[in-house]
Amino acid sequence: MSPLEGNCRQVLSRLRRRGFSQVRVLARYGIGSEEAEKLGCAPGFEVAGALIAEVARVHHFLTWVASGESRIPGGAAALVATAWEESEAGGRQWIQWCAEDLGHIHSSEWYSSDRRSTPECGDGQLGELLRAGDAALKAGLWRVPVQRTPEQTAHALLLAGMEEIHALARGGLPLPQGGGDHGGEGPWSRIETVSDTCHRIPIPSEIPRPFRSLVIRRGLRSAFDDSSESGRAWLTEMFLN
Repeated sequence: MSPLEGNCRQVLSRLRRRGFSQVRVLARYGIGSEEAEKLGCAPGFEVAGALIAEVARVHHFLTWVASGESRIPGGAAALVATAWEESEAGGRQWIQWCAEDLGHIHSSEWYSSDRRSTPECGDGQLGELLRAGDAALKAGLWRVPVQRTPEQTAHALLLAGMEEIHALARGGLPLPQGGGDHGGEGPWSRIETVSDTCHRIPIPSEIPRPFRSLVIRRGLRSAFDDSSESGRAWLTEMFLN
């Protein structure tokens, strides 16, 4: 494995783990002053909804690829490059933040379009996966079909969560009163509920395959037990509809 591929695997893992927690922070507190300076925007909630939508799109794409049966085409480097190339400024900044958290410095080598120009990358299988994932994201049919394996159930819930979050955020969100409508009503509160619930769901690709089914079963039970009342209602809604 090349050093680049190893670094990109670390960043990929970070992106998958941090997606819902990043959305939850944005929904509750808006964009912090340090992040706002990097994005070139005002801190607070004015553009937090747009950033939430971009984070949701990146995370949904990565989960969509992981939910497939085949090995990641082109490896982690090609996947990170595709996510970077196809993201807007906010999505790219979030990828960069996750890389910086791991001590990696931004390099054009990481995100070169040459890395996704091979048949298995942007113009081939990864490109097809990106378009299929975007179609599901825009359709907004966030439901969890029955009779799935634990791994399929976890992926379906992760995808459903980001699909609903993206649907709420992509058209713009009203500025919340008093730093967020945390009284249980409104889109900011809904986004916070979904992200807080989904960040507890096990990420199948982060669990060694021999233990994956058992760990996910236990993790899904814990996610339900540890979620808020509104979070448990969301999980129930996903299976009943």
